[in-house]
Amino acid sequence: MNSIAVCSNIDRRKNLKSIIEALPDSGMPVVFPVHPRTEKFLQEYGLLERMLRNVRLIKPLGYLDRPCITLRENTEWMETLEGGFTV
Repeated sequence: MNSIAVCSNIDRRKNLKSIIEALPDSGMPVVFPVHPRTEKFLQEYGLLERMLRNVRLIKPLGYLDRPCITLRENTEWMETLEGGFTV
């Protein structure tokens, strides 16, 4: 039996929509390094067109390329927390 990992932030339309709608609230331009899987769900859920002018999508970055903020209650990548690469 194959199992598919569920990422609570993107696999559920309601959660992803909440994140996308919150980005413009920063009042500043937002650079969103979008993972291909996230982009797939943005398209599938019809949320790409909701991205406002101050949200700029770019290709994904590696964990070591830029500091990361993990917006989840837990993560499979504890080494990124322990190494200080994400908060």
